[in-house]
Amino acid sequence: MGLDNGIYIRYNIDYLPDPDGHVGSNYLSIPYAMYQNLDLMHIERDNDNEICLCAEVIYWRKWWGVRNQVVRYLENKYNTAQPETYSWSLDTLDCYTIIEILRDFDNKETWENEGQSIWEYKESNIHYQIQEDIAELKRIIDLLNKKDPRVKEIYFYDSY
Repeated sequence: MGLDNGIYIRYNIDYLPDPDGHVGSNYLSIPYAMYQNLDLMHIERDNDNEICLCAEVIYWRKWWGVRNQVVRYLENKYNTAQPETYSWSLDTLDCYTIIEILRDFDNKETWENEGQSIWEYKESNIHYQIQEDIAELKRIIDLLNKKDPRVKEIYFYDSY
């Protein structure tokens, strides 16, 4: 079971400035509000071997109860019991489902009984983190609904 889990946005590199800062006519700025820390961005190749910029917008460490429910949902939906990469592309339904999973864990009793985490609900401000993650998922849903051309893919990863 992975220690780290989260959600990335892969941005279409065509909409980014080149290393000298020049931009093409199709350039659109990456919305800064989508991530808090620029250090969480990196360049990688997608499944089609194309270069893209990735921003980690949601990160969970040792939230095994949440992780298990999200992975179980994605495995059932996509019929993948043991995916090779332990990552799945997300659509709006997936984001809404993850919001519901987070809401289920947003109380002390459920967190303490089913959270399977080293973090205690009160001491680590789990409630506030869950609320921030739900707000982020709502922004992701908005991006998906608008079919924002900057966004190439949104995906959940498990560091298994």
